[in-house]
Amino acid sequence: MALNIGEEEDNIFQNSSRTSEGFTSSKPREREMFMHSVSPSPNTFQGNTWPVTEIGVSGECFFIVKLPDDFQALTEAAIMIWPDATENIQWDIFTSVASVGEPENSFENNDLNVQKAVTAEIITEINLLLPTVAAPEGLWGNAVLKAGDYISILFQSDTDVIGIVGLRLKYL
Repeated sequence: MALNIGEEEDNIFQNSSRTSEGFTSSKPREREMFMHSVSPSPNTFQGNTWPVTEIGVSGECFFIVKLPDDFQALTEAAIMIWPDATENIQWDIFTSVASVGEPENSFENNDLNVQKAVTAEIITEINLLLPTVAAPEGLWGNAVLKAGDYISILFQSDTDVIGIVGLRLKYL
């Protein structure tokens, strides 16, 4: 089976044992992962075919990610939301990073009382790598993220209703 990724010289061929053969490029390949959130009191609503986690005032949801064994660097990180109204929304994000054998809070950071104007029912991304006043180097700016690390993200909001679609990560 042939899988096209980028230019012709980047083609990967997979044999029946699902191992990759035929690499002709030394460029690192960017990969992407996506996951849904979990919430202690899961309210979900479905917009057309999109089931999302609904959080309201003082609501929260979580993401826990294990960085893959081939992880080298995080290139994008975003929480995708589905606003129910055209308004300014508010959120707080708390994050911690640890490896097996380390305390769960080996690295911690947060970004509090961030606001953004959104449009009703338009999927919007909250970029987790952007610098802010509370996190001038981004949420993981001072952390040395490495393969096998676990990242925990707590997302809270005081907005009446926000639909949380999920977390998207791109990495090398």
